[in-house]
Amino acid sequence: LTEQAVQIPQRLSFEQAAAMPTVCVTAWEILCQYGKLKSGETLLVAGASSGVGTVCVQFGKHMGARVLGTSGSAEKLAKLTTLGLDVGIHARDHFSGKVLEMTGGKGANLAVNLVGGSAFPECLRALANQGRMAIVGYVDRKLKSEIDLEPVHGKRLQIYGVSNAHLTAAERAVAFSGFVRDMLPAYADGSLAPVVDRVFAFD
Repeated sequence: LTEQAVQIPQRLSFEQAAAMPTVCVTAWEILCQYGKLKSGETLLVAGASSGVGTVCVQFGKHMGARVLGTSGSAEKLAKLTTLGLDVGIHARDHFSGKVLEMTGGKGANLAVNLVGGSAFPECLRALANQGRMAIVGYVDRKLKSEIDLEPVHGKRLQIYGVSNAHLTAAERAVAFSGFVRDMLPAYADGSLAPVVDRVFAFD
């Protein structure tokens, strides 16, 4: 791709631009390529204050979804509302009831699990009929979890993983091109902006 085709937003600082590639392309894969998120659907981001989580919140809102997010920090949830979070759930576990309550008992259409095994059962319980769940991270360091087959079978759920490992160059190109096509224009016109918490000197 040429620089003209990519339409690099000239207004971004080097620090902002450096904060984008890994998290933005991964978020595009989660929500667009595999999650098939649609406008009007409900997105649940478990671990919303993580790097990929903040971008999922932004992308979800930009795509017209209602965005719910969990975090163990009320302060971080308050900051996430400025990025598009509609409902913040101050909890690391036992959050499915709140999700069901906030969706009138229907549940989330897409859940992004950035927490790990401890959040897996709650994400599963929080899903709507024909819901999807992305498994992306393990900040809790729990790589195993029991799975209740009844809702997976009864509600026709889909569970998939997204990782930077084992991708071919062609697969990476597809993901990058998708991000450039679907999301980069929003950075160019200022609708979206990279989230940079702190900048460190090289030394």
